[in-house]
Amino acid sequence: MDVPPRLRTMADIRALHRPWCLAVATGLLQVGGGWVSGGPALERWPPGDADLLAAWLTALRAVCAAESDPQDEDSVRLLAMALLAVLRKDGDHRTGGLWGPVHAALHDLCDRYDKSSWEPLHAADRYDGPETRTPLAGLLALLAELTSGHAGSTRSRWSRRSRATGARTTRSAWRTKATPRWSTCARTTPKNPSHSTWPRSTASWPRSARRRSEMAPRAMNHGGGEPSLASLIERSAELKRALVDFALSPRFERHLEQFMLEAADPYQELSEGEAIGVIDRFALQHRLPNGKTMLDQFLAGRPDLTAADREMLRGWRDPVEGIFEIRRKDRDSLVLLNLLDDLEYRVYSNMGPAAFRRLPKGGFVHVRLVPICPVPGAWLVSGSMSAYRKSGAAQIAQAALALATKQPELVYRNPEKIEQAWTQMREDRAAFVEFFGGDELVLPPAEAEERLNAYYRHRQEAALARQPAARRPRNLPGVDAPAFELPPELADAGTIGIIYDETDGLNFYNEYGMLRALFADPVLAAGKQYADMLRGYLRSETIGPLPFRRLAAAHPDTVDAVFRKVLRKPGFTWAEHGEALMRRRKPWYYEHEPRPGISVIGARLSELVRR
Repeated sequence: MDVPPRLRTMADIRALHRPWCLAVATGLLQVGGGWVSGGPALERWPPGDADLLAAWLTALRAVCAAESDPQDEDSVRLLAMALLAVLRKDGDHRTGGLWGPVHAALHDLCDRYDKSSWEPLHAADRYDGPETRTPLAGLLALLAELTSGHAGSTRSRWSRRSRATGARTTRSAWRTKATPRWSTCARTTPKNPSHSTWPRSTASWPRSARRRSEMAPRAMNHGGGEPSLASLIERSAELKRALVDFALSPRFERHLEQFMLEAADPYQELSEGEAIGVIDRFALQHRLPNGKTMLDQFLAGRPDLTAADREMLRGWRDPVEGIFEIRRKDRDSLVLLNLLDDLEYRVYSNMGPAAFRRLPKGGFVHVRLVPICPVPGAWLVSGSMSAYRKSGAAQIAQAALALATKQPELVYRNPEKIEQAWTQMREDRAAFVEFFGGDELVLPPAEAEERLNAYYRHRQEAALARQPAARRPRNLPGVDAPAFELPPELADAGTIGIIYDETDGLNFYNEYGMLRALFADPVLAAGKQYADMLRGYLRSETIGPLPFRRLAAAHPDTVDAVFRKVLRKPGFTWAEHGEALMRRRKPWYYEHEPRPGISVIGARLSELVRR
């Protein structure tokens, strides 16, 4: 048994910590005046079955509290409750099959008690098997220890194994736990006939992902002056290696696996270039259950980084992703025009100018860029870079147009485009309200699709009438073909809500009719279907505060009763607690200024589309 030279509390003796917590919590030991003696429970020993069960539950609570984060002593207890609920329902489980149902049960518990799921999910990482990384193996061992009366023995063996295997090799960027579910080799049929035969990685981090970097980020020696651009690019490569190693660590493996599965095609395949791009987005932008990004977690865990390092890394929080036209190649850089935001970027690679040699002259690239802070106007390739020849301009223009429509935020780096988009959205919303008689609708999916297509046809015909001399495009959406089709998750709903807000733009909500009914009659909150629908809206990372605000405004007399019932908080009032609830459940919504929901494309993209 390992005993530290300077013993402060029993928590310092890891092998005895659990049995100590158990004994003190159940009254087998009592502590006072600097002494430890037998507790009152010994006078009634052995206990009856009921007392033994109560003592077991008390011991479990005490051990869970001791092993939780001090800021949330319920985190391990909630995780244990979810595990016990699954074991009670499903009986014996193979350990590797537990995580899915436990994850779902944990979310239900957190919703029931209005708790954040981040702390229990973070705690779950600590209970993975130390050698096999089997999810929840350590928590199963904890329950077994308390049941068998040998608390501490497994923990001690676990600790020794953890120390013995601490220098594990990080997995390759494309050999995660989920690797059998997709192929990372090149597809036999290219997606686009003009696509070059590579995508090539223009960042050096995949090499470090194959073997964990042995070099921790170090402070730059600037010699008393400002760092050169070359030294900043070199430093960026070191920081990127360290960040990707962190993102690929076993601690985040489950998050990465789910992220890659969501990014894969229907056959769960990713090409090598796609896998690199997915991991790059995961490392820079993926938001964990606690609301922080992977990059935020890395910064918080590295107090040794210099102020210059932190400035550079913080600049990577908002990468520029787009489809770019190659304007020219200089000695060590490229000048690219972003077809989405209509801005030019001077771009470097941490692999040097050689990374750009095979790019087609006058062609296009799909790439992500991060700033090289503090140098103004200097950008660095992040992840992989896919190249396209000039002959594919028509297909590239359509792909850029689709990307701008799907992700309008990619356009908004250009302030002129933002102002143009706000103006256009206000005009479109006014036309919507005039056509439908209001800015909020609740309809069956088939009727909603029919009426929306009628609206877009009306808008297109009005636009054509304003320009009678202009040549009419062929296959015009809205006139020659339907302009709008609901996605399957909305098409299969009983009702959908459509809200065209003056700030949040046009939004669609699944089963919004159920929520309207719930807020009109709070008695429905007793039904699991209605309560689960509201919890799902609260939990969603794609639904902002808008529908809650609309429902609260429409039902001021019943909104408090609904939230009190569903959140199990008798003192809840929307007026006092509603905004705090939204900020806690929807932190991502408040991180940026509102942006219009309409994309305004640039001059060059418009020219390419018209060809």
